[in-house]
Amino acid sequence: MTHISQNVALPGALSALGGMTLDGYVSADGSLFAYSMPSAGPRNQPPIVTSTLGFSVAGLNLPYIGVGRKGVVNLALVPGEQIQFESIDFDNRFAVKTTDRRAAVMLIDEGMMQWFLDCDRVSLTIKGHGFSATVQGSGPRGNGVPDFDLLLRFQEGFLPRVPEQVRSEFAAPPGQ
Repeated sequence: MTHISQNVALPGALSALGGMTLDGYVSADGSLFAYSMPSAGPRNQPPIVTSTLGFSVAGLNLPYIGVGRKGVVNLALVPGEQIQFESIDFDNRFAVKTTDRRAAVMLIDEGMMQWFLDCDRVSLTIKGHGFSATVQGSGPRGNGVPDFDLLLRFQEGFLPRVPEQVRSEFAAPPGQ
């Protein structure tokens, strides 16, 4: 993956803060991109870093599905209805909103729920064939350090866990 680092000036009154550095990576074929972005942390604390990995799954055309880590990601502005699952552990840690309940329940089966629990801090947004996995806050490396390793591990384990039935029922039309 190619590393890209860019210092970005902040607009207007925020310019007094200087700027912020965006760090990113992109795969040679463009199928993966990852970036991290700092945001203000609690007073007298280092910035909180949000790390994001974008990827696509060829052949899929899923409706909007958002899986957010409770207490970290707010899904209030996300379209659709919030749904519950039969796993108390999963429901205690994650909120799921979707525009298509059936698609979400098919995708987030028992194995997928366990994968989210195993990768505890990852949140995911899906629309069509585009996926955006995010980790926010401190991790095993502490505040201020992107957590791309966790995101890449999540993506590598997520893809084989997409049920065949989802791949067939939510297949993209030919040519997409």
